[in-house]
Amino acid sequence: MARCHGEGTVTVQAIIRLSPFCFVLFCVLGLAAFLSPAVAETDAEQNPAPSTLVTAEILESKIAEVEATTKIPDEVRSGLIELYRKALSNLQTASSNEEAAASFDRAFNAAPAQIAALQDLSVPPPLETLGVELATPRLEIEQVLQKEQADLAAVSARRADFQRRLTYNQNQPTAISRRLGEAWLEQETVVAELKSPPLADQGAAFSQARRWNLETRYVALSSEINMLNQELLSQPRRLKLLKAKLDKADARVVWIGTRVKALSELVNRKRQLEAAMTVVQAEATRQETSGLDPLLDRLAVQNAELTRTLTQVATDLDALNRDETEANQLAKRVTADYRDIKGAVEASGLSRGLGQLLFKHRKSLPDAQLYTRQAHDREQLIAEVG
Repeated sequence: MARCHGEGTVTVQAIIRLSPFCFVLFCVLGLAAFLSPAVAETDAEQNPAPSTLVTAEILESKIAEVEATTKIPDEVRSGLIELYRKALSNLQTASSNEEAAASFDRAFNAAPAQIAALQDLSVPPPLETLGVELATPRLEIEQVLQKEQADLAAVSARRADFQRRLTYNQNQPTAISRRLGEAWLEQETVVAELKSPPLADQGAAFSQARRWNLETRYVALSSEINMLNQELLSQPRRLKLLKAKLDKADARVVWIGTRVKALSELVNRKRQLEAAMTVVQAEATRQETSGLDPLLDRLAVQNAELTRTLTQVATDLDALNRDETEANQLAKRVTADYRDIKGAVEASGLSRGLGQLLFKHRKSLPDAQLYTRQAHDREQLIAEVG
């Protein structure tokens, strides 16, 4: 917690919610407070420093000026340009950090309304708006089914993305805290270097470039600390928002999945009805041609047998569709379990308790050999049907 003379206290939350301009000014003032008056006086004598933070325009002008001059040795020129470019990069980093901090702040403020909107899961019954029925032509039903399957794939992809982001953000506090500690230490190192007098053999231009690099580095670190603090401050709301998005996607997957299942069953039912009608027609044709001509009689019998075969194929295709749906659902569950376990291992490492959980989970997994045999049988059936 920082104190302002005569103004009470300024909390970390208040500091990290400063506007970009105020934040940079705060960093510059904080940097000045770190430097003792004696050191500042010495620096002013040996290396006149700007009263405000150097700008990108000044640095770009200095780079162009040094690149164009022929009055200084190449080694000095290279050293100056490197320092100027580092300072310029520091300013760019600070700007990016400020934008990220502002983004976290906007996310923090916008999250409650977004969460409230997502928590409204009221939707019409999934089969109410299909717009097809048993009397609808099969081709039309299949077109609706293809659209619903595409929608299901898109929603499933979004759900997987929300799950990955949720897992990633849940593990972020540890990494953020570690980086905050490193940034504070780096700032202390920068302050120590700023307090140290320039080397005797350094000219005024080199000392000034060195100081600009250190000052901008300090500001870049301050902006990073501000960004990280804002990320930590906004994380609970952002996690809650991601969870709401995931819940919404889960509900959407179930809703569309119900429609896909109903449409698939309707398509299969239409195939069976068409096959049954074909059988009836074939039998009627056989009876009509019976006794008329031996050749027609044989063709009618073959046609009836072929029709029965097609009816069985339609039944087999229906079974294949059901097996494929079950296999896809199982694959998604196994993939989700693997992702959750991987995230837990990355977050906390292996432990005895986690090992027992993994062993128990291994026992609950399906028999891979059984599904391999079933897949082989399906491939054979598909080949025969083809």
